[in-house]
Amino acid sequence: MAFQPTQDGALFIMNWALGDVLWQNHLWFSQPDFEFADMSLMADIIANQSYENLYNIMASVVHMNYVLAIDERTQDGPSYQTAGPGWSGNISGDPLPLSAALLTTTRTALRGRSYRGRNYWTGMPESKWASGEFDGSVATAVLLFLQDIWDDGETNGWIFGVRSGYLNHVKRTTAIITPASDVLVRSNKPAHQRDRDHRP
Repeated sequence: MAFQPTQDGALFIMNWALGDVLWQNHLWFSQPDFEFADMSLMADIIANQSYENLYNIMASVVHMNYVLAIDERTQDGPSYQTAGPGWSGNISGDPLPLSAALLTTTRTALRGRSYRGRNYWTGMPESKWASGEFDGSVATAVLLFLQDIWDDGETNGWIFGVRSGYLNHVKRTTAIITPASDVLVRSNKPAHQRDRDHRP
């Protein structure tokens, strides 16, 4: 697929692992004229906040490896990977199937599918599951994580948002990031995204 630049945009990829099984969460931020130092600082913030907020809801066999930040303004934009060994979850016991995920929806002030974002959060232990739903603490922790990186991003000049590469089903020359207006969990029941796990 041909590269599509993103206006003022940087992509932050959270890289997770359970043994040999890998998966990711993608987060988009924008900032006019940002520099490498701005991008690397934001990646470190996301990595640190993930530990602060998600450590106590993740299975101990699940590992958050690193956050990769990519300057998406140009095809040859620089990237930055957070240092260190990452972290593993705090709860012992078997993890839930990775196909079962908590779905968060990021909304903007604009209507339409192009202006809504989704993330699937998985890696929780069986103890965070009852009667076909995630424990309420899971949604609370994930939403707090997203709110914290949203707030910390604003403090450092970043706007958390939804990337849109199309307008009326026509591919844009340059994708845009529309500022987020809200992030919510519609249901504690699991959401399934087919082929969401990347296997090496």
